Amino acid sequence: MQSRKLLIIDDDPAILGIMRHFLSFFGGTVRVAETKKSAIALAEGNEFDLVITDYFLTGTTGLKLLSKLRDKRTGLKAILMSGTFYPSEKEMKSHKLGAFLKKPFDMYELSSALKKTLKT
Repeated sequence: MQSRKLLIIDDDPAILGIMRHFLSFFGGTVRVAETKKSAIALAEGNEFDLVITDYFLTGTTGLKLLSKLRDKRTGLKAILMSGTFYPSEKEMKSHKLGAFLKKPFDMYELSSALKKTLKT
């Protein structure tokens, strides 16, 4: 994952901290955002290769935010995560999601989702 730029979006700071720490071992740049506003601001100044977003975010959903981020970067790859929302195969394809992580997930599942998504 050398030189890749990742953006993680979740309104739970504990999840952001754990994921940032784990993903930093893969190399590349890992940025985090707790809100829609901060995610959009980070995307304005960065060319992210991958977004990992929670489905439920304050004031929006991860899928709506992903659509907005893709307005600026059409080839943006994405992983969706949630503990209560489970996308169908049709939704996965229509939103061009590389993977889905059901919370709680372990670091092996995160690593597998990351590798699968970046490979496609």
